[in-house]
Amino acid sequence: MKKITLLLSFIACVLVAQAQLLVNENFSYTVGTELKANGWVGTGATPSTVNPILITAPSITYTGYAESGVGNEISLTTSGEDLNKSFTAITAGTIYFSAIVNLSAAQATGDYFLHVGDLPTGTSYYGRLFVKLDGTKIAFGMLNTSGGVASYTASTYDLNTTYLLVVKFNLSTLAASLIVNPIISTTEPTDGWLTNTTGTVVVPAGGFQTINIRQGTAANAPTLKLDGIRVAT
Repeated sequence: MKKITLLLSFIACVLVAQAQLLVNENFSYTVGTELKANGWVGTGATPSTVNPILITAPSITYTGYAESGVGNEISLTTSGEDLNKSFTAITAGTIYFSAIVNLSAAQATGDYFLHVGDLPTGTSYYGRLFVKLDGTKIAFGMLNTSGGVASYTASTYDLNTTYLLVVKFNLSTLAASLIVNPIISTTEPTDGWLTNTTGTVVVPAGGFQTINIRQGTAANAPTLKLDGIRVAT
């Protein structure tokens, strides 16, 4: 299947007309410090303080990805703190986010660990990036928003392997899409996307304003390393 690739503005760090880079997070902070002490805030009205997300030394890379090998990274576990970082509100068009991840564990039920949202204290979560364990393999998933059912890729991916994951949310069609390991070039892929439209989507009045990192329950959530978060239009 032919994949031509992501926006040049998104991966190769060159902005095309009308594109806007909103977040470029390489976790270039002191190893061992809490991410919450470095510009990220707790998600929800009463944020959890259990298992705080810490800055860890770099260990994962992805060839060709602009953010690979820059700064440090973070490690996510289960049943812990959820954090978000704000950006300029987006109320129209398409919003993209990407990251590289390496999972050491996942659960058969599956859970989400990265998404976009509304206000830092809000509870509107869109473009939820899932992963689940299927035998010895893993599958990545996409859920539009609350009330829907996640769609999953084939179970062809491996634990302890680094992947580039890219999600887009189209505010016109109200659809969330995921692509795994796109070829890095100058244009967005025309195929290879996993799209989910389930759930009732109401674009927040203030638009999308946060990129959110989530540590779900022990029964459902993965354990992983994460680096190189980019958010762009």
